[in-house]
Amino acid sequence: MEILLSLVERYQTILRYGAVGAISTAIDLVILRVLMKKTNLPTWASVAIAFLCGLANGFLLNARYTFAIDATAWRYTKYFLAAGVGLLMTEGIIYLFHKRLKIMGAFPAKLIAV
Repeated sequence: MEILLSLVERYQTILRYGAVGAISTAIDLVILRVLMKKTNLPTWASVAIAFLCGLANGFLLNARYTFAIDATAWRYTKYFLAAGVGLLMTEGIIYLFHKRLKIMGAFPAKLIAV
């Protein structure tokens, strides 16, 4: 038991980072599913909104819980710009598999992108 507690303490930051990432991904996927089922938004808009919700959650939780830093507007801007590459890649994967090749729905394509 002591060994396990020692490992958790030693790797606390990475464990928290992973937990925040899992929670943020879940938020992204749940919001995407709701938007796709309950609205008539275009797929790209639903994906972007869900992604941004997960992104904001990840930023705020990591700032406060994982790294204990101030969640300033400048930090969020830098975080958002870096994550924007991920959003573009996600949109591209969904476009390719769902719209272009038509081999799967948008939600399974999103799961591949994740």
